Amino acid sequence: GVGKTTLAKRAGSQAEQDKLFDKAVFVEVSQSPDISTIQGVIADHLGLQLKGETVPGRASKLYDYLKKEEKKILIILDNLWKKIKLEDVGIPFGNVCKGLKLLLTARSRDVLRNEMDSQKNFPVEALCEKDAWILFKNIAGMHVDHPRLNSVATEVANKCAGLPLAL
Repeated sequence: GVGKTTLAKRAGSQAEQDKLFDKAVFVEVSQSPDISTIQGVIADHLGLQLKGETVPGRASKLYDYLKKEEKKILIILDNLWKKIKLEDVGIPFGNVCKGLKLLLTARSRDVLRNEMDSQKNFPVEALCEKDAWILFKNIAGMHVDHPRLNSVATEVANKCAGLPLAL
């Protein structure tokens, strides 16, 4: 892909490092989301015990915890394929919890815009040829221009189609 997951993980780490959030929780959602697993990952990162609870009971406990929590928390739900009901997970949304922010990534913008009703969308696309070449040269450590080396390197960079992870 174009690096949405990598970007989301780094954004979470940087947000914690820069003290924008006290906690950043990264959750891989996947094509077939398991609400219980999502709840468990979030709870584990927050130090919350959800053992022995039903999924709705876990959602209620997580919701109450997040609503009362005074720390700033970033929850990253990565790789959404379809709508996920935040209330089923136990994630407060809207003005209910001012210290909580959500970062969602999806393959399809429609999932975020239409199904998740996201407030702000930031499309992540492949790099243009010029930027892909600059990134490739930096990664490869190419500090010297050599015609033969440049032609092979350009061919390799072009085959990567501007995808940062491929470069």
